[in-house]
Amino acid sequence: MSMLTLSGPGGPFLDAGAGPAGALRAMNRKARARLLRRASVAIGAVGMAVFAAAATAAMRAPSAPVAEPASTAAPRNDWVEVRNPLRFYSLESAEFGKSPRMYEARRHATGGGRRDILTFGPSVPGSEAVLRLSIYRKGAEEAASGRFFVEMARQAAQTGFSVTRSAQPGDMPSRFGVFETADLTLNTPAGEAACLGFRLGLDHPGLEISGYACGAPSHPIDRRALTCALDRLDLASVGDDRELGRFFANAELARGAGCGGARGGGNGASRWLEPVSTKPALRAGDASRKPTRK
Repeated sequence: MSMLTLSGPGGPFLDAGAGPAGALRAMNRKARARLLRRASVAIGAVGMAVFAAAATAAMRAPSAPVAEPASTAAPRNDWVEVRNPLRFYSLESAEFGKSPRMYEARRHATGGGRRDILTFGPSVPGSEAVLRLSIYRKGAEEAASGRFFVEMARQAAQTGFSVTRSAQPGDMPSRFGVFETADLTLNTPAGEAACLGFRLGLDHPGLEISGYACGAPSHPIDRRALTCALDRLDLASVGDDRELGRFFANAELARGAGCGGARGGGNGASRWLEPVSTKPALRAGDASRKPTRK
């Protein structure tokens, strides 16, 4: 059996085989107290060293990145207003006049598409007829949703109005193709206005014609009058867009004869803003009666 000799107040020759508990029992009370105090001081010093090392490491560690608040910047507008635009389109009609009150154009900053907007009549529907006509020549940009109701809401919002009611769209043939059209009720600063919304989307040549038309209170707009007005939309300047020029040239062949023939003002069939004539109808016998010589 191995022996461990300890010198000190606890007495000589403590048996190591008895373990720490036996060694403590062999010591007198004062010696045990001194040993425990020294052990606690040593343990405390070690703990303080460990704590200090941990604190130093924490201070040297890189701080966690602070999450930045979500950006509140306004959404990017890809459409740029064209100042003093060259007028690509014209429209002359007995219903809305020979020239628009306002002609605007916007071009897509990256795709190159162009949207021309012709506005006839007052800014707010009321005592006079109003026509807002948008011609969108698409470029390389991704076009927005082509749904009828989405387009009508967008058109109204751009003029500060909103669509409060809308019927289901139906077909309205024209020389450019078959429009979608529906009765709309627009909420305006002057109150509600009864209007017709219209939209025509063509993959070739990548053209969209849309907008709304509102009549006067005593002469509400109808689909025939709107068709006659849209049939008089012409290309004023083609530039280098030959595809668009061919499209309008082909559409010229389909211009409705019942709306005044080739170009210019309309006949009585399209003058929906004029009061109904009070002249008596021509009798059947009058047409075949020949003048007599005296």
